[in-house]
Amino acid sequence: MHNIKLGKIKIILGEYNTYIFDRERSVVDAFRYLSKEIQRYFQNSKYKPDPKKLGAYAKTLRVNITPYILSYTT
Repeated sequence: MHNIKLGKIKIILGEYNTYIFDRERSVVDAFRYLSKEIQRYFQNSKYKPDPKKLGAYAKTLRVNITPYILSYTT
């Protein structure tokens, strides 16, 4: 896997040294994987997607996912 070092930082947890990704890498990864999950949701042949329910959940949880839904349904 390439780019495994991109954004990697060392932190100390008690007596242990460990590595995590910095905030910027984490945000980029979140969008990268979000895109894949949304694509799988709308392309799943076993379960029919329910965009209305998805939108209702997003609204209740105050998350604007409309642009993502539109990108996969138009």
